[in-house]
Amino acid sequence: MGRYFSDWSSDLPVVIDKIKQLFYDSTVGLVEDYRKRVMELVKIHAATFYLQAVKALRQHVVMLCTMLFMVLVAAIAAVILPAVLILTLPIATGWKVAAVVLLAVIDISVPAFYLQRIFSDQQWIKNSQADEFVKDAMNN
Repeated sequence: MGRYFSDWSSDLPVVIDKIKQLFYDSTVGLVEDYRKRVMELVKIHAATFYLQAVKALRQHVVMLCTMLFMVLVAAIAAVILPAVLILTLPIATGWKVAAVVLLAVIDISVPAFYLQRIFSDQQWIKNSQADEFVKDAMNN
């Protein structure tokens, strides 16, 4: 019995070294896994913050352009001059009214269409490259 115990005690440092190595490997593995998960969470939070910033910027630009649009609508008074010129032309009254209506439709519909296209959500996501940022955050 003493001989068996003495053989085991001589192997004890090797066993302890193996246990230390296993503990070290498992700890480093856990830390690495934790680091990866933390980085994924950081990317997701960064993507969320980025999207909120793009949303806020979009709202401010919409407000600015709305004010500019209001100024342009106020400037449509400049349309009155062409309308007056059209109305003073020596042509039939029906043609004059049609020309003024066509001028008004063009003056309102072209800027409205342009503004609607600029402020679409898809256009903002595309221009800000937020879709690529979110895909990158979710894939890693």
